[in-house]
Amino acid sequence: MADPGSGSGIKLDVAGGTVRGQSGFVAGTSDPAFSNSPRAVYHAFVPVLTSTSTDATSTLDKGVTVTRVQAQAITAPSGCSTNAVVRVTDGTSPINVTLSAAANDSGAITQNYAAGAALTISVSTAASGCTTSPANVNVEVQYRMQ
Repeated sequence: MADPGSGSGIKLDVAGGTVRGQSGFVAGTSDPAFSNSPRAVYHAFVPVLTSTSTDATSTLDKGVTVTRVQAQAITAPSGCSTNAVVRVTDGTSPINVTLSAAANDSGAITQNYAAGAALTISVSTAASGCTTSPANVNVEVQYRMQ
């Protein structure tokens, strides 16, 4: 720990019951300030992809920007006449990822969703005609706060 008189370490400014750090952190308020938009992951496990389903729903407290969607299948699809499609949507602006391999990726994207939106992860198109049906898929939605 730094010697309090040395001038090194974290410097805090306390005013009116609010603690402010040099890095932008604010303690004592309901919404901390950040120097960058925080990043997070919204996740769902989808065990079955041979039927349509809604697998997760999250109502957003704050607006978010989705930056990537990835779907990793424990059992990869093979020989499907119709590949499964995993969808992330608020009901208006869908992001679709087709599952054609073990690792599936939307690539870098920018899709905004407003505060209050119910964001769902679902299977919008079921896999069919497969020699090996996809199964046990982890879906991760990367996003940043607006």
